[in-house]
Amino acid sequence: MSPPKKRVKLAAAAADAAAAAESSLSGDVNLESIDGLFSKIISKLKTMNSGNAKEDGTNLMLSFMKLKAWQNELLEKLDVSQTELTQAITRKERQERALAALVYEKDQLDRELVQCREFELKYLKKLAGEEVGPDCDGNTETFDQEALFVKYLNANVHDPNDKQKIIATLHQEITARGSFERDLKLNEGQLERIKKDLAINASFLKSLPDNLSVIERATMPLQKFMAHKTPQGTLPVARMIGTDRRRRLDLARLLCGPLYTLFAQLQHYLDRPVRPESAGNSFLSCAETMSLSISPDDSTHSEVILHIPIPNILNSSTAPGQTKKVLIHFRYYEKHNVITAFASGAKTTLNQEILLDELFPNDYPDSIADTDGRPYHWCNYLGGLHVTYKKQESTSLGVVLRALERRIRANETLKHILHQLERCYVPQTSGKETPCRLIKFEATEEGENNKRSLEKTYTVVFVPRTSDAQFIVSVCIHMARYPAVPPRWMLSGSHLVTSNDWNVTDSPLYDTHLASLERYVNADGLVELLQNSLSPIRNDEANYEWILLYQLRCICERIATNYNVSQAGTRQFKGRDHAPIDTQN
Repeated sequence: MSPPKKRVKLAAAAADAAAAAESSLSGDVNLESIDGLFSKIISKLKTMNSGNAKEDGTNLMLSFMKLKAWQNELLEKLDVSQTELTQAITRKERQERALAALVYEKDQLDRELVQCREFELKYLKKLAGEEVGPDCDGNTETFDQEALFVKYLNANVHDPNDKQKIIATLHQEITARGSFERDLKLNEGQLERIKKDLAINASFLKSLPDNLSVIERATMPLQKFMAHKTPQGTLPVARMIGTDRRRRLDLARLLCGPLYTLFAQLQHYLDRPVRPESAGNSFLSCAETMSLSISPDDSTHSEVILHIPIPNILNSSTAPGQTKKVLIHFRYYEKHNVITAFASGAKTTLNQEILLDELFPNDYPDSIADTDGRPYHWCNYLGGLHVTYKKQESTSLGVVLRALERRIRANETLKHILHQLERCYVPQTSGKETPCRLIKFEATEEGENNKRSLEKTYTVVFVPRTSDAQFIVSVCIHMARYPAVPPRWMLSGSHLVTSNDWNVTDSPLYDTHLASLERYVNADGLVELLQNSLSPIRNDEANYEWILLYQLRCICERIATNYNVSQAGTRQFKGRDHAPIDTQN
């Protein structure tokens, strides 16, 4: 280890060398200075073995320190340069993005400028054309768009100096149009109020006929009362007024000639005054409740409809206004030049399919294809078509209506009787029960030749109350003309079924009692019922319509009597027994 003095000297020399090296670093570091330093170091390394080795070592250390200081300086400068380069790149990228945005904005503005220049201002052009008006030739298309705008705005739309003037002009137009729109809204509001008031008034006028009809219906009792208080008390005032009548007469003007002729006769007949001496006539009271109607304009066929009330044959109570009615439809077919008639509205009460068939004898025409109903002679006669045949009868409208009234009542009665008999229940007649128990009452099947016939045959099976034997008879009924054509009973082919063997035994080929009973029921008995003053059906059409039950009761009584006589002849009389009297001889 060197002495302290020597070490102090070396440290001082090193400090001087460091200061010299630091002072030398203040200059620029370049390749030439670095090359010179490396050459100096190499030369000192080569002279390390000389006598000044220590001094050379110190110089060499100073050279290395100088080289290290240069390295640090260069590294610092490199870091600074790198930072500056990074910042420069960032600024460049930012400027490139700004430049791209400016270029995009420039392109967008160029496109918008082109669109604005090429945009067709059709509304402004239309407005300018309306404001400028036509030229001297009366043609508004001679102006091009720019000239039209210049004339309307008094400025050039492409001149920036005229921008404020154009904006002021357009603002003025907008203000004017805004005031016009406000006025328009006010006028529209007034128009809506006027329309609302108009709708209210129209609704009132539309409801006025209904209100008048209500008032008219409310005054009908007063009108009827005043009608009965007329001098003769027979004028049907209630039928001569009313909305329905006025509407019906208006529709009648649209009818064809034959239907109008028929309608006029029906209306005149229903409007006729009723004679006081005929007030008790049941038909006249029924005719007073008849009514007429005409199909609406939009219906498929024009037709006249006669409403006829259906009588209450059972005398059951019905609520007011609940009386059933059958509708008789009259239609005219121009192709065939005929009037057809058919019934509807009473399928459950009447046999309406045959209601009008043979209303008069031999009046059963064939139906015509593509038509409803049948061309009956009486309705064509009343319509003025004069479709006649060799047995035509000159029937007036009153006769036809009376025949219809009788036909409806008889048809209803027959349907009621057949319905009860098919249920094996025999209704009472004149308060008397039929002395038999009905077992079966059913229609026989008809052949092909009899399907068109209006006659229908029924098989009747009954048991007298005083015996246990079943009797089988048959009856033929003219479904349309009943009871004008009385039922025809066939007893000659009757069968007897006993309760012992339940075998059907045929009657003899000719039975005197059955032949006498058949003749009595079909001929002599009818004459006796009609001529006997004590008969319930004499001079009473309503009771005569129950003739089927009277005949059935007569047959049951006579057969029961004959059966009792025959049974009495086979037993021995005892005590106070008396042989029954044979009333058939």
